[in-house]
Order: sequence, then structure tokens, then C-alpha cells
Amino acid sequence: MTCKICGMGDEHGHPPWMYEEKKMTYIIAEAGINHNGDMSLALKLIDAAVEAKADAVKFQLFHVERLKQYQLNEVQMRTLKSYCDGKIEFLCTPFDRAAVDTLDKLVSTFKIGSGQANQDFLSYVSAKGKPMIISTGMSELSEIRHSVSDVEVPFTLLHCVSLYPTPPEKADLQRMLTMKRGFSCPIGYSDHTEGIDIALAAVALGAAVIEKHVTLDKSMQGPDHKASITPEELKALVKGVKRIEESLKET
Repeated sequence: MTCKICGMGDEHGHPPWMYEEKKMTYIIAEAGINHNGDMSLALKLIDAAVEAKADAVKFQLFHVERLKQYQLNEVQMRTLKSYCDGKIEFLCTPFDRAAVDTLDKLVSTFKIGSGQANQDFLSYVSAKGKPMIISTGMSELSEIRHSVSDVEVPFTLLHCVSLYPTPPEKADLQRMLTMKRGFSCPIGYSDHTEGIDIALAAVALGAAVIEKHVTLDKSMQGPDHKASITPEELKALVKGVKRIEESLKET
């Protein structure tokens, strides 16, 4: 079988739902920094992702002074990884090389944010030998091709609009189809619109991966809560994805 996310065979050890033959969308519950630096909230976000039956839950590892209140450190990331083990795939986006080195011990796949999707950074991550899922907000197709030119591991590209939240009329799902025609790799969608309907539309158009921010409370202080969905909405998203997958099966 061939993995839908990274293009590798079953020797790489990813679970069955990641394989192309299963025709299943890989759903990432993006916890991001919606824990607001509180480990108890981070653990609850994992619980919400597990209960919703998402495939992965993702955090962020960075060293930025102005966002210090939202940071979790390496020890805390190891705790979150251990908490995920046996329940759900643990992912985390590195924002610098030090974070890449730290996460190399914790993740089986690197998730790269739009702001780090440049040739130099992707080459550094590629040298770790693990597949990547790469968001492409703010990048033209020619820039994406240049950025991945030195990547020597299988990768998936995510269409992404870097507006938080993204108005539906700016979602530009046609771009995802353009990327499908232009790149010989799986294509997905990192969704920053409010609600779940645009993400479901992306699945109907063939997204291999859906990434969606999740929060315990949209009214909480922080930059991403408003563009996030609640645990109940995440459950609805997962159920909706499964229904769409069923409807696309040949009879």
C-alpha cells in the first residue's frame, strides 16, 4: 500500500488510515497555541481531538519573546507526546532549527507552517529523513516549487490562506485543484474559515489532509480562537468527512 500523506510504502510504519487505498482524509486537529501556555488546557485539547476521532493533534514549538505567554517548552512537549501515545498521532510545527532538532525525537512527520516554508528551512527539515506536511499560505506556485526543490523526503502540500479568520469568498478552493494539477504529491487544505462547511467542501474536492484549529472556548484571549472550531464542531467535521468519503465510493 502507498501512504496518502507521504507517498511511502507500509515499511515506514504509519497507521492504516493514512494509505491511499483506504480513501480516507487525514484530519489534523490544530491545537496550536490555543492552550494559552496552560498544560491543563493542552491536555484537554488532546482529549477533545481523541473524542472527536481526529487522526492527529498538532501543537507549535517556538522561541519568540512577544509570544512567550503562549509557549510550551521541550519537557512539556514530551509530556504531550506521551499523553498522545496509543490514542492519537502527535504533531508539532517547528518555527526554528532548534525546534526541528527537538521535535525530531518526538514526531514521525514534520508539519511545516506557511511562514517557515522556504527553501533553506525545508532543506534543513528534509535532512532529518521524515515526511513533511507543508502549508503554502502567502506563496505563489513558482515559489512553492522553488521551496521544495531540495526536499528529498515525501511531502504533502496544503493550500492555505493566511487570514485569521478567512472569509469564505477568500478561501479560493480552486487553488487546491490547481495545485493538484501542478504537483505530483498529495494536496490538502489548512482551513482558517469559521465553521466547518468550507473544510467539508475541500474534502469533496479531494483534499488528502484537512487541518483545522480547535479551541475549548472561542471567547478566550489569544490570536487563533476566533478562527477555531469547538470540540463539538470538530466532531461534526469528522462525521461530515466520513459521510463525504462514503458518498464518493464507487458502487
